[in-house]
Amino acid sequence: MTRLLNNWGMGDLPAPWAEDDVVRRVNDTADDRLAGVGLHGDLVVCYATSIGEGDEWYFRVTDGRRTSGRLHVGYVGRRTGRWAEVGDVDLMAAFELVHTDDPDGLALRDEMLAAGWALPVRNLCDSCGQEVRQ
Repeated sequence: MTRLLNNWGMGDLPAPWAEDDVVRRVNDTADDRLAGVGLHGDLVVCYATSIGEGDEWYFRVTDGRRTSGRLHVGYVGRRTGRWAEVGDVDLMAAFELVHTDDPDGLALRDEMLAAGWALPVRNLCDSCGQEVRQ
């Protein structure tokens, strides 16, 4: 499967994880959201979605029987809305990538971040805070 893009699929930054990525748990970072999900062996990313304009996502993993809770990922300076106020969140840090069907998308993400990818500049109305379209 192709890696999703930010901004609810309408942006340009590929997601850090894609559906069908195979992962292995390496620590207990997301322990409470993984209750009942296998602790040993490989898991599969079964759900991936953008949850904002910026670099903000959530994922779910499965062992084939049970599915995790929401595993949020987002980084300071690259998030929007209420997520922008929270520090870095990476509940997927509990996993390492074993296999992806979209290595090119992951490589593009890494290149874009290394080149300084940033949120698009938005022109907001001083009175109401809504975006002013030009």
